[in-house]
Amino acid sequence: MNSGLKSKFTAAVLSLIASFSLIGAVDAHAAAADESPILYLEVSNTLTAQDTFAWTEYDHYNYTDRYLPTLDKHIVYEGDNIKMLGYGYAPLKDFLLVEDNDDSRKVLSFDIQRDRTDWHSMEGGGFLFNASVKNDTLSGFCILLTQSGLKLIDITGVNVNSFRNGSYAYVQNAGRLLATYPVNNVYAEHHIKIEINSSEISLWDDDKLLIDRYELPERDYGYGYGPITSHASHACRQQSYFTFSNIVMETVTGYYIKLEPSEDIWGLTNDYWTETFTLTSVDYTPAEGETIAEFSDYPMFKDARDMVLFYPDGSFDHIPWVDGKADYENAERYINIIDSNVNAGTIKLEHGEQIIGAYAE
Repeated sequence: MNSGLKSKFTAAVLSLIASFSLIGAVDAHAAAADESPILYLEVSNTLTAQDTFAWTEYDHYNYTDRYLPTLDKHIVYEGDNIKMLGYGYAPLKDFLLVEDNDDSRKVLSFDIQRDRTDWHSMEGGGFLFNASVKNDTLSGFCILLTQSGLKLIDITGVNVNSFRNGSYAYVQNAGRLLATYPVNNVYAEHHIKIEINSSEISLWDDDKLLIDRYELPERDYGYGYGPITSHASHACRQQSYFTFSNIVMETVTGYYIKLEPSEDIWGLTNDYWTETFTLTSVDYTPAEGETIAEFSDYPMFKDARDMVLFYPDGSFDHIPWVDGKADYENAERYINIIDSNVNAGTIKLEHGEQIIGAYAE
């Protein structure tokens, strides 16, 4: 997340955190007997392929090709799809990069499909992650779907123009190959899901776990991400390409908070609304050795049927619970129905941002 977006994001998050009441069969005495729980609030920022404002494009514009027509762009947007077109001679590389200095957990998912031409003109297509371009130097990690399987690569710091313009036949020549994983039918459309943090990666291919918490080398590259294609050196009119679709890039930012009893200023506490609590100490850091209970196991939440999250403007979300977890996808937003005298307005997050969880880490 770039610094401007991050600052707006953080401000939006902090403006939302106020208090919530629990609805359901809660044992109030058990809750009162325990210390105020320490929770972990996760907020996601989600970008899709249509959020082109977030990309930095590393394309070859109006490239004069030896065997193919000159195109104004080789990264082409087609609705929700991104098609990355190849070249007729040099092993060029194109990519899109969302610069991000935030080491928060990320969940990246996309569909990827290779065209049906043979592999002599294409190395592969995939995704950069934990990556950056600083002072014309590209550093980061990459997963690449190739003829020989899925490659996990460490790009250890190369001149970005040399990398893009054909100095490296294969991406791994710009660093080192960490691992290769077998992939069935490399021409088929593959749905890829990647979960990453600063130190490890897990990857699923069509719900099959291929990479299970692989521990990455310790690096300080940054945390950018985006699709990439690497073309092979050849000399003919074959133009290979990869198509990326349904790209969803989710950055999950976490805040430690404390939940403390608060005065019921809304007059809602009764036999049904059992307790009212306030989310405080947003940047609370647990003390060394401090134990944080699982959110759904905490007595206050264990038997709760749903939850209401109050906001400073007088609006609130009604959030149902499913299998002991808050079902944010089916949450309902209510505006200014608590007190008609409250000057309520609509809470506005940045595009793609939503609260996705409140639970103990």
